[in-house]
Amino acid sequence: MILRRLSEEAGLDEPADTTTLAAFATRQSRTEFVLQRRRLIGGEGRVKELMRVNDEMGRGEEPMKGKVGALEGEKEAIKLSVTETEEKAKKLSEELKALKVKLIETERSNRQLIFYKG
Repeated sequence: MILRRLSEEAGLDEPADTTTLAAFATRQSRTEFVLQRRRLIGGEGRVKELMRVNDEMGRGEEPMKGKVGALEGEKEAIKLSVTETEEKAKKLSEELKALKVKLIETERSNRQLIFYKG
């Protein structure tokens, strides 16, 4: 049964003798071995390439972490600056209100003086 199948795969019209079939099977095995070997080499090459890319990405991660840290520091400095500016603006707003009240009182006082003199 196996010999008949090998003969059919070999493209032989009639069953061959055992020696011919053994030679055919040996060639088929060698061909299959060469193909598998090429696939293995190609796979190993791909694995090496992926490992190299992974290493490069890992090395690129460290500078990025440093940049992120620097940017976070800048962010905190900006937040602090904004908070300080808001506090100054609030203080100046309160001073402005106090000056407006003082201006109104001064104007009232001036009117009273003008009224008494006039």
